[in-house]
Amino acid sequence: MVKGDDEEVKLINELYRNNEGRKNSLTGKSGNALNSMLYAFNPLKYVSVVSLNDRKKIIKYFGFGDGPDFDKDSSGSKIMFSNKSIINGFKSLGINVKPRTMSIFLYSSIMRNYWKLGEVEEVVVEEPKPSWKIKFNNLRTWNFFIWKAIWKIFLLKIGIKRN
Repeated sequence: MVKGDDEEVKLINELYRNNEGRKNSLTGKSGNALNSMLYAFNPLKYVSVVSLNDRKKIIKYFGFGDGPDFDKDSSGSKIMFSNKSIINGFKSLGINVKPRTMSIFLYSSIMRNYWKLGEVEEVVVEEPKPSWKIKFNNLRTWNFFIWKAIWKIFLLKIGIKRN
């Protein structure tokens, strides 16, 4: 008998098979309906990033591991393991907050354009003299202290005080 995520993957895949050919949007390619229901059912376990397309961009942008193969994996695997990859990825950065807080942060005006538009290819930082350029491949190569400061400002803005 399978347990945990494997059982959920199996059940989601079964739902996709049973719903084939029906045009009711329950089992769409982006997973919006199921991801929304999973989040509503257990917001302490699931992120409210419901689109698999957005999850793929987030995982790629932040360089989180253990995500699904979005081109080859089953729908159940994409749904379950993208959720797990985002939560564990933030934990690996020392950010241990509820999945909803992560989701609010990801869709905030501070962060959304970074991961939604893809990698930041080049940011120009101008000093009076001399001018210089810094190239960022992804957020992990960005100055970590600046990122932490943005995170703290975000948490204060939504009313969460952390050290």
